[in-house]
Amino acid sequence: MLLFQAACSDPDVEMNEELRDEIIHVHDKAMIQTGYLFDLQTRLEAIDPGPRDSQQRASELIAALEAADRAMFKWMNQYQILAVEGDIRADNDYRKEQLKEIQSVSRLTDRAVFDAEQFLASVAGTSG
Repeated sequence: MLLFQAACSDPDVEMNEELRDEIIHVHDKAMIQTGYLFDLQTRLEAIDPGPRDSQQRASELIAALEAADRAMFKWMNQYQILAVEGDIRADNDYRKEQLKEIQSVSRLTDRAVFDAEQFLASVAGTSG
C-alpha cells in the first residue's frame, strides 16, 4: 500500500498521465474534423468554375485540406502509446514532443478548415 501511494504522488508519473490525457484530448478534437475535411474538399471540387484565380485558390485549399488529413494519419501511425518503458522521465520527454506535434497537426487542420469555409462563404456570397 505504501509503494502504491508513493507511486501515485510521484510528480513524473502525474506529469505522464497529464501529458497522455492532453495528447488524447488534442487528437480527439482534431480527429472529429476528419470527415469535415472531406466534406469541404468535395464542396470545393463542386464549385462552378469561375475566374482562374478562384480555381487556383480552390486547388490550394483542397491541397491544404489533404495535407491536414495526411498530417493526422502520419502522426497517428508513428505515435506510440507505450513509448519508453521503464524510464518515466524519458517517456515524459517523448510525450512532450508528441504533444507539440499533435498540437501542430491540430493548428494545421483548424487553419485549413477555416480558410476553406471562408472561401466557400465568399463564393456563395458572389454567386447569388
